[in-house]
Amino acid sequence: ANTIAEARYDLRDQGKQKWDDTYLLLMHNRGLRILDRELINIGSDLVVRSDSVTTGTSVNFAEVDDTVDSIHRAYIDQQELEKIPLRILYRYRQEVIGSDDGQPQIFGTFGRLVAFGTSKRTIEFDYLTNEAYTIDFIYNHRHEDLALTDNTPYSGVFDDYLREGIISLAQKAKDDKVVQVDNFWRLQFREILLQHSTAVNLMPRYAIDPYHGANYYKRR
Repeated sequence: ANTIAEARYDLRDQGKQKWDDTYLLLMHNRGLRILDRELINIGSDLVVRSDSVTTGTSVNFAEVDDTVDSIHRAYIDQQELEKIPLRILYRYRQEVIGSDDGQPQIFGTFGRLVAFGTSKRTIEFDYLTNEAYTIDFIYNHRHEDLALTDNTPYSGVFDDYLREGIISLAQKAKDDKVVQVDNFWRLQFREILLQHSTAVNLMPRYAIDPYHGANYYKRR
């Protein structure tokens, strides 16, 4: 990541004699994971994405990518599916749906998607699908670990904080100081996230007005 090269310069370690790439990249990626989580927690638009997935037939779930953290809304052909807690959805399947098939009307996930007996992450539905459906969804994105040659995300907004955090952690490691790394990163981002959270909370809330079409928004 570009922030690591900058951190090496400030650490006077361009020759990679003091800290190896593996350590610095590990600290960087731990910081990025915390940053993603904190941005999601404050409801930042920086983590919001849209995507789609196609279901199989005779299944009541769809697999999604590991970068999908949590889902806000889901649609089939612009028809919004109702979102309910997963425990209620399982009970609804058991007591009402049974083995019935049809077009999904309801979906459920935990706040953060988890896998059940598989390495995949899933969106769960009420009905078994009677055909393959394309599910469009809006979700919170979390980043996979970056490689050394990858650029940092968020258009450089948080690069300074990542770089300075890497420098501090590297210096503490050199002095054999024990650091609670996740808490360190939360404190490192606290000021900028507070500013960002304030900006998010001051933004007016809008909803699509169905009587005027998707291009017309009304203030909530």
